[in-house]
Amino acid sequence: MKSLLLVAMGLLLISSVASAELILDNDVSFGPRTDLDACTAPIRFSQSATQPVTLSTTGGVFTCGNTLYSYVIEGYELRKFSPYWDNGIVDPISIKSVAWGVRRYVATDSVLPAGTVILPYNPADGPFIVDVMLYKLDADLPFTFDNMELFHSQPVEVPYQVPPALVYNLPMNTIITENCAYDPSIDPKIYDLVVAIHNPATWAMINPVRFAACAMANAETAESYTAWPDSCGMPDGNPYTPTELGSPGASKFALEVCAELCTPPAVTGACCNLMTGACTITPAVDCTYTWTSGAVCNVQICPMPVPTEVKSWGQVKSLYR
Repeated sequence: MKSLLLVAMGLLLISSVASAELILDNDVSFGPRTDLDACTAPIRFSQSATQPVTLSTTGGVFTCGNTLYSYVIEGYELRKFSPYWDNGIVDPISIKSVAWGVRRYVATDSVLPAGTVILPYNPADGPFIVDVMLYKLDADLPFTFDNMELFHSQPVEVPYQVPPALVYNLPMNTIITENCAYDPSIDPKIYDLVVAIHNPATWAMINPVRFAACAMANAETAESYTAWPDSCGMPDGNPYTPTELGSPGASKFALEVCAELCTPPAVTGACCNLMTGACTITPAVDCTYTWTSGAVCNVQICPMPVPTEVKSWGQVKSLYR
């Protein structure tokens, strides 16, 4: 019943918004299909039924704007992964890279009426930047921005081809710059991983640009999500699936996340030489004396030996004569 209500609400609000609407980029003029880079890390998240993940040439993801070659306001394409429930992962993971794709990027010098010729890209407009964003989400809570905690955001410049190509499927592979991007304090048994491509709104108000991420040709094992805060009739600006918005099977966001298990830090402890009282903090493998896990060096753990003097029995007896 909840899903039906969301669909109904989404359709009602989308139909009531005149200035901006959800658009599916289904242009078939794109070139040959392109595969995303295969993972070199041992763990892969993609929600694709088959591998490799192939960029679609006949369908795109949702964008939010007023005309096809005008602007796109702030929005997100997202996928939610459950490392524990879907992959049986119980230890913290490190996100190594995020592969995705640019389906279309059109830059113009001015707002154009529908149907006019697109003006050339103006280099003075500056680079177009989107963000690859990693969140954690308590798996027991609703999928809303209020419940998501951002733990990594990385800006990515979308390259503009020369000569300018108005449409293309361009694979992107974003290397995550942090060594253990999925915070080791995050327990996969508790938290889901959310990966999003975010295109900010500020550029669109100055130099109209149309941007869309790629959809995939593969069948999905789970739907992706889209979010356009305060726009395009989204009920509350939070992430929703195409089915919840009345378009099942649409907007299959192409994404592949490569990860590996985080190497847990070595447990240290007090390494005590009971003969001399010398004490150092080391892992167990580096201690050749008496090792106490998690302990610090103090007189309780490593007491100083009592000084002694070696004497013969005759010398001891002479002390009492």
